[in-house]
Parts: sequence; structure tokens; C-alpha cells
Amino acid sequence: MIVSVLTSNALASGGGDEPRTVHVSGTQTVTDDPMVYDTQGDLVGTWTILTAVDSTNTPTLLIQTGKEKFEGCIDRRGDGHCGRRDLSGTMYFDYIYWASFDADKNLTKGQCVHPATGGTEDFAGVRGVINMYDTPVGEVIETTYEGDIELNAVDEGDAAPPVADGVAVMAGSSQVC
Repeated sequence: MIVSVLTSNALASGGGDEPRTVHVSGTQTVTDDPMVYDTQGDLVGTWTILTAVDSTNTPTLLIQTGKEKFEGCIDRRGDGHCGRRDLSGTMYFDYIYWASFDADKNLTKGQCVHPATGGTEDFAGVRGVINMYDTPVGEVIETTYEGDIELNAVDEGDAAPPVADGVAVMAGSSQVC
């Protein structure tokens, strides 16, 4: 897999406090826990849904909001692993998800937007947006993502406080991108 990185020389060396943008894309695969996804591509790690609240839930439409976290790295070498030179930590996100279903309650299309609200370690002060798309392919749902992460966008002291690690699902569907 080719790593798509649009950034300054500071990211290439792994250092610096200047804001810089990293373009990311890849896929997600649900684990045995429907609230946890393995993330592959430019981001390598675990994506966890922390809260999920349905604002609309009808037989043909689901709209949901919540909070999530990504724990892992930006895979700069494209080797599918988090190495010592890869930027790593935890990123926190809000999200809104909307999905359409057919008369048999099968997903026809799902998508969501995930603004980054903060992070830890190399992701402290992160901002940006990741878009995800759920597409039915036979009996499975394929989830892809694409977006831009702004590293060092805000001073760490100005970053949004992270969400507690506990999972607090209030209502919702296990099919969230």
C-alpha cells in the first residue's frame, strides 16, 4: 500500500512543532466486538466507538452521533506496522453517521464524518476531518476512509479534553463507519 502524505519536511524527519497536514486513506474491518475496528492503510491501529446516540432510527434511515478514538500510528513506510519512526498515539473524534436501508433492512449506503478533537503523544493538538464510507459488497460491508489530519494544529493546552476510555453506548447500531 502506498502512503499518501502531503506535508512539510518536518514530518519526514518526525520532528518539529509547526502545523502540518497529512492526507490519510485506507480501510476498516470490524472485530469480534462491533464497537472496535482494525484500521489499515495510512492509519494502522484500533478505532473504537466510545459513545453512540441515535437521533433517527427508522426501518430505512439511521442517523447517529457519538465519540470515538483511534489508537495507533501514521504508517509512513506503508509496511502495515507501527514502527519506532512512525508518528503514534491516540486521536479523539466526534462523528455523525447516516445510513440508508432497503425494505429488507439491508444497508444500501452509509457514510460519516469524523472531525478530530484532540490527541495524545505525537497526535497532541491534532485537528482535521476523516470521511468514511460503508458499501455493501455481497454479504459484507466494506468500510473505507479518507481525510486530512492536521498535526500540531493547536497548542496542547488548547486541545479538547479526551473522552474517558470507558465505552458508553447509549443507543445504536453496531454498523457504524
